[in-house]
Amino acid sequence: MEEYVIPESVQAGDADRKADRKFVQALRNNQRGDNYTVLTIGFASVLFFAALSERMRRRSAQWALLGIGGVGFVLLAVILATFPKMI
Repeated sequence: MEEYVIPESVQAGDADRKADRKFVQALRNNQRGDNYTVLTIGFASVLFFAALSERMRRRSAQWALLGIGGVGFVLLAVILATFPKMI
């Protein structure tokens, strides 16, 4: 009987498709979280360079470390601005 369809198999197919959509959404959200974690580490390294610049005795070394931190901050802020906004 080809025309007979088991109702549970239709429900199972719907559940599989829903689970696949949720899995893709979970992967996307996981990647978003990983991106923000990497940015947090980047901003922490900017603070590290700023603090390390205070420990240097030579002015040129201080400015070099502050420059590295400043460039890093600008780059990270631009990257952060391109991330999707959560509403």
